[in-house]
Amino acid sequence: MYMRRALLPVPLLIMLLSLFGRPLSLVAQDLSYTTYKTAKKKPLKFYNRAKAAEKSGEIEKAKEYYREASQQDPRFIDAYIKLGDLYIDQNNYPAAIQVYESAYQLDSNYLDRLPYALGYMYYELDYFDKAVPYLARARAFAKTESRKAATEDLLARAQFAVEAVKNPVPFNPQKLPPSINSPD
Repeated sequence: MYMRRALLPVPLLIMLLSLFGRPLSLVAQDLSYTTYKTAKKKPLKFYNRAKAAEKSGEIEKAKEYYREASQQDPRFIDAYIKLGDLYIDQNNYPAAIQVYESAYQLDSNYLDRLPYALGYMYYELDYFDKAVPYLARARAFAKTESRKAATEDLLARAQFAVEAVKNPVPFNPQKLPPSINSPD
């Protein structure tokens, strides 16, 4: 008995594969996170309230709203980034790292400043080994020569610090005699 395979018509197959001219990998990425443009009504409401609170200087309220937006939709990448920005403005690097890491895990290519920011904050908190991979990644995103130079400088310092921590040098300061330490 002869069985016939069901094949999709070629034009339909092409349309499905191209998905309106977009590569399949990009479509898959789109499904991994939500932006303010694609957010559902409730998380977007909190996001917009946060932006309004931020604009009027109510930073604590803005942080609450961004947190609520990200709780309503844990894939809401823009809410994480805006919340992280507020934490950075307050020099709260541990909190900023936590929310930036959430955004970075959703899509490491979404915002080119994320790897540098994460690397910088880890460096400032003396987590040099965690700073190195982010700074190495940030080097690829550097768009200007000055940004590239700054990234390479910080990366080199972080790499040096990793090795220095692994191989400490004995340090035993000695008090100098009073004839050397003059009152002037």
